[in-house]
Amino acid sequence: MFVVRGQCYDMEGAPPYVPFVEAIEYGLTVVARDVFRGAMGDAGPEIARFVPKVRLAFPDLPPPLALPTDQARHYMFESVCDFFERAASVQPMLIVLEDLHWADESTTQLLESVARRIGRTSLLVIGTYRDVDLGPKDPFTRGIGNLSRLQAVTRITLKRLNAGEVAAILRALSGQEPPERLVRLIYAETEGVPFFVEEVYRHLAEEQRLTDADGKWLPQVEIGEVEVPETVRLVLGRRIDRIGETAQRILTAAACVGRTFTFEFLTALAQETEDDLLDALDEAERARLLVAKGGRQPRFVFAHEQIRQTLLGRLSFVRRQRPHRRVADTFEQVHAGHLDEYVSDLAYHLAQAGARERAAAYLHQAGASAMARLATPEALALFARAADLADPGPSRWAA
Repeated sequence: MFVVRGQCYDMEGAPPYVPFVEAIEYGLTVVARDVFRGAMGDAGPEIARFVPKVRLAFPDLPPPLALPTDQARHYMFESVCDFFERAASVQPMLIVLEDLHWADESTTQLLESVARRIGRTSLLVIGTYRDVDLGPKDPFTRGIGNLSRLQAVTRITLKRLNAGEVAAILRALSGQEPPERLVRLIYAETEGVPFFVEEVYRHLAEEQRLTDADGKWLPQVEIGEVEVPETVRLVLGRRIDRIGETAQRILTAAACVGRTFTFEFLTALAQETEDDLLDALDEAERARLLVAKGGRQPRFVFAHEQIRQTLLGRLSFVRRQRPHRRVADTFEQVHAGHLDEYVSDLAYHLAQAGARERAAAYLHQAGASAMARLATPEALALFARAADLADPGPSRWAA
């Protein structure tokens, strides 16, 4: 299967449809241009409205049809669904949508449209969400009800692992049969949370508490020796502490950018030599804190969001403001020719930096962009937030 992935974000000013946009943008970077254009068919103008980078790749596309807002929104949704169907007819396709508990209303409605047509071609969509993070008024709460009524949708509740499944993870990580005592110990300390199991194992392995010099299991691991922290962030903190101070400083700067970043952007952001940057990234990859991703524009991804949050959590509120301001300034410097693609990122970082007026200006631009992409609820929310951030007085941000 051809696999694409997109993620929702808990970020003020996040653009509408972002997980679907990320999925399509990834396809744009790895699929041959003639194949991509063929999958768009006659819907190219609507796909370009939905994903602005498509128009940069195909500047000869005509403008989208001029229709009333409701009709235009329906036509754009149908065009996106047609695009996925045609793409899946070329090669079976898997779309993974992460963290849907943060999905906006427009993303939720588009997912419902895709789900209603899912049986027509070789297309599979997997969406993940945390039910504990869903409130009664969140858009995806309603979306779950609508999706659950569709025959093509299966809802799978993921439960914590039992002791046997913890043993299977330890077997896969170590390449050998784990001692029963170790399985019981890690199961008791992690309560079967898969991420905790993996991180606790790596912590113990890096501390050389599990095997001898020949790679054989030590006779026993005492509970008192494990020192498993109450939260996984403390485990991650210990892993972070094993890399050098320069690497930690560079990773902290990268953490302010977001889950994903490019080397070029980090070079412009961090006040370090290129050799120090490369050494730090190599060190972070060896420690499995970062994962390198290929493509036309190689990028780095934090191996887990909790790693990024752990780095940020080490900074006080005031100290976090300065790197967020530097990130925003770097966005304006690196992407000066096409800032309209990054207004949401700029609004978020400036708001985190306390630069209210600049954040309000970019939030207004993000609202205008959302309106142009027929995401009216999100556009109105962005305009309202821009007005809240702007200085008191007559509103400069009226839609």
